[in-house]
Amino acid sequence: MGNESIAFVFRIGLTTSASSSPKSVNAVSKEGIVEQITPTSVSVRVVRSSACAGCGLSGHCNASECRETLISVPVDRSVACSVGDRVRVVTSSSSVKVALALGFAMPLLLMMAVFGVCRAMAGTSEMAAALYSLLVLIPYYILLYLCRNIVGRRIQISIIERL
Repeated sequence: MGNESIAFVFRIGLTTSASSSPKSVNAVSKEGIVEQITPTSVSVRVVRSSACAGCGLSGHCNASECRETLISVPVDRSVACSVGDRVRVVTSSSSVKVALALGFAMPLLLMMAVFGVCRAMAGTSEMAAALYSLLVLIPYYILLYLCRNIVGRRIQISIIERL
């Protein structure tokens, strides 16, 4: 449970679950198809579509898009399923908030802080301050990658039902 968990939250168009299942209350869910089962994880392929993909004119418009993403779910958090089964993958809304904070909010705040410090205290040019604020993302994402197991424990993904 590492990059796949983070990738799930960052790269999938998520919808709030309206299911009456007790496990899906206050949760975000997505339907997918089981692609592979290993002793430790279940790989589920989900289709992410843009908000206008359901429009009747989406076939004639370049604005709508669909992408497939592979999600890895630990076996201990999945129902019994086999390759080819349609399943519902769920994560809590608090897990989504953690992932969004780590993936978008923290890098933005870090870039703004570095830019401000470079401009105000160091007196560097705007171009140099912008470059430094972009370069600070490299160690940030390396650190995030090194802490993926810790982050993975906070972001819980489960398969709650076969469809």
